Amino acid sequence: MKNAPRIRHIIATILLFLCFITATDGFLISHGSRAHPHKCPPSCVERCAASKRRRSAARMVQDGKQQQQDLCSTNTTQGDAVISEMYQSLQNRQDELERNVGRRYITRTQKGFLNVHQEPSDPFDTHNIIDQLAEGQIVESIAPSRGAWIHHDRGGWSISKFGGFTWLELIEE
Repeated sequence: MKNAPRIRHIIATILLFLCFITATDGFLISHGSRAHPHKCPPSCVERCAASKRRRSAARMVQDGKQQQQDLCSTNTTQGDAVISEMYQSLQNRQDELERNVGRRYITRTQKGFLNVHQEPSDPFDTHNIIDQLAEGQIVESIAPSRGAWIHHDRGGWSISKFGGFTWLELIEE
């Protein structure tokens, strides 16, 4: 019998496998595409799973670093242009806010309304009134203020502070 040594080896392996299963009373686990040829106790399962998670996390970090390097090296000019554009946009918005552009105000009144004037002048000037704001109405400034006058989205100018009273109160966001 030429195959006798081979058959004895297969039988010995099967017996060893059966002895191991009986001795450990373990659990069959899987490692991705590789499966253990034997059963493992719970501690082995936990160690193998933790090791797999660590390797996966390390691979993700390495892949992320590589992608970042690739992006930085190939798109430096395009990236610089985008960053420059974003910086300019933020700078413009900061300038607008410093000049009170784009700020929101809530209307406070003593007589139930606040006049909207075509041009900022005297708050008592009635010839250039184009609208009125009601108590609690919210407006947004659309241009730099002129002293106490706010140019807002209701089509004109209103006084923000006059006679010790705040007519347009800035809403802090």
